[in-house]
Amino acid sequence: MKRAAIIQGLMAKDISQLFRNKFFAYMTVLGIVAYAFIYYVMPKTIDETFEIALYAPEQYKNILQQVSEEEGIEIKSFESVKKLKEGVEEGDFNTGIV
Repeated sequence: MKRAAIIQGLMAKDISQLFRNKFFAYMTVLGIVAYAFIYYVMPKTIDETFEIALYAPEQYKNILQQVSEEEGIEIKSFESVKKLKEGVEEGDFNTGIV
């Protein structure tokens, strides 16, 4: 007997057993529909850029420059903690690091 015929027979048996119990049949169909709905509702593109506010003294400026060259990270340096907190609270930045 060919492997395809064996697999087809097992699949037919499993599907017939699945639809014997109405609860499992409804939940399976509902799960597939919900998955398809969520797939089509999700956005086509995403913004993977993280905007980070950073308060760093002068001694860390070279590290700041190296990290800001990375793709997907935008770092804005602040001169005071107060200005950094204001920027984060207003929603201009995803996070702030002191």
